[in-house]
Amino acid sequence: YNSDVQDTGHRLIYMGQMFSGLVIFGIFVGFIADSVTSFMESLSEGKTKVVSTDHTLVLGWNESTPRLICQIAFLRRAWRVQNETFMGTYLRIGRVPPSTPVAKSRVVILSDKYSKQEMDEMILATLSERGISPKRTRVGWDIICRNGDPTNVHDLVRAGTQSATSIVLMLSEKDAEELELSGGKVKNGGTIAGLLALRHVLFSSHAPVSPALRVTVQMSEPSEYAEAATFVANDAPCVQLRD
Repeated sequence: YNSDVQDTGHRLIYMGQMFSGLVIFGIFVGFIADSVTSFMESLSEGKTKVVSTDHTLVLGWNESTPRLICQIAFLRRAWRVQNETFMGTYLRIGRVPPSTPVAKSRVVILSDKYSKQEMDEMILATLSERGISPKRTRVGWDIICRNGDPTNVHDLVRAGTQSATSIVLMLSEKDAEELELSGGKVKNGGTIAGLLALRHVLFSSHAPVSPALRVTVQMSEPSEYAEAATFVANDAPCVQLRD
């Protein structure tokens, strides 16, 4: 009798351990599945951090952005064609250096006007219209779109601003929004906000500013306030204003 009771107790303990193990295993699987799902959603929404270095960073989006991407793609194609010889491709001998870092580096676009998918589709359509092969310039690899506010410090860090060698501010539409909200009193408000946020990110990081860094600002009209927000790096002009 005592042996049967003892065996029953062992069975109950064994069943309890199995049930507890299954519950714990299910919880772990749920955590992993939720983490993977969240990561994939953030990846598709363009919320992940850019890990590229020495890239060209485009801040903002306006009607000139697709044309700028096309011109960069033409520049990349011309440089790659020069090096598509047998010696240059397989032996890495006699390769022609790029005339500018823009011809070699990836392009990262940070904008809150469109979603990542919409930006990808517009860029693909524009490149196709201009006859640029997707094999030479791949959207998602050579051209990376991220959704975020170009005037937000945290979004700038997420776009890898500290490691970029070329930065272009195209915030003319934010300028128009600020002008309308202020009743015509604040001009170039979006561009100035972007410059100040960019300046904070570059000079507050522990990494030194790249000596090759150049920042180009597209503006619809001249502004003395935007000129006052410009800065220099390593005793060399870093920001160029273009009307």
